[in-house]
Parts: sequence; structure tokens; C-alpha cells
Amino acid sequence: MPGACRTARALFGLAAVVGAGEALPIATGAFRAVWCLGVLCRTPLRPALLAELRRVLADDGNLGLLVFERHAARLPDAPEGNDFPTAYELDRQLRDAGFVVVDRLRYDQLSPTPSSWSERAERVQAVIAAEHGADPRYRMAQEQQHRIANLLADGAVGGELVHARSA
Repeated sequence: MPGACRTARALFGLAAVVGAGEALPIATGAFRAVWCLGVLCRTPLRPALLAELRRVLADDGNLGLLVFERHAARLPDAPEGNDFPTAYELDRQLRDAGFVVVDRLRYDQLSPTPSSWSERAERVQAVIAAEHGADPRYRMAQEQQHRIANLLADGAVGGELVHARSA
């Protein structure tokens, strides 16, 4: 996602690169910490992605994940292109890739979102809707977001923050 990399550079002044998750253009052991937000549930290539994240982490490096896990055997009206792991599958795949889970926190255990954050997010959403509301891709993204919200509300899927360390 070149646009996301440009934005990250502009917002945070940090280097960012584009690459396939299972073949990152990064040297082995290059980072002390890596984070992966909402990506693991979007790929059936989780084992390869996790192995690659382990490769680019230094020994005893930290991995932060935001992952949506499947709690139901069958997901009604699942968003297209999602492959939600169960907690068991995620733990096994992390272990197989060379990670040890240090801590985890479910979404429902998080403090409420500050109103100032919500207000900013709403303003951003309004700008995006105004500029892209007629685009079929925008409408499809909105539908996908609606489907995920329904799965979360029904408890069929749950969000979790995971802190793992390379073993």
C-alpha cells in the first residue's frame, strides 16, 4: 500500500517500505519491534507471514498484533477476503513461527475510546465519504465494515491485542 507508506512517512517521519508480507524487503533481524494491525485475519498465508515477521525481528524482538479471531464455528455473512483464525490456530501458528505470547488483551477489556478521538475519526470519515462516497470501492468497503461490525456485535468474531516475543 504505497499510499499508507507515504502517509506514515509524512505523519511520523519514519522509513516505510511496500512489500508482500511473506517476502518483506527487509534484512534478517533488522528490527527490535514490529507491529501488524488487522492483517492476519485478511490472509490465508498466516504461517508464511508470521515466519517472515519472525525473520525480520532481532532475537528477543517484540511483535504487536491486532487480530480479529473467529469465536463461532461458522460465520454468517462473513466479509469477503477475510480468514479469521481461532485463538487456538493463532497460538499454534505463532508458536510454530518462533514466537512466545507475552500478553493479550481482548477489545472488550480496553478503556472506552476518548471522545476527542471519536470526534476526529468522525471528521475524517465525513471527508472520506464526501470525496469518495460515489465510488463503488468506497461503498464496498462500507459494506465490509458493516459486516465486521455485525460479527463483532454478535460475538462471532472478537478483537484482540497480542504481544509476542521472538523465541
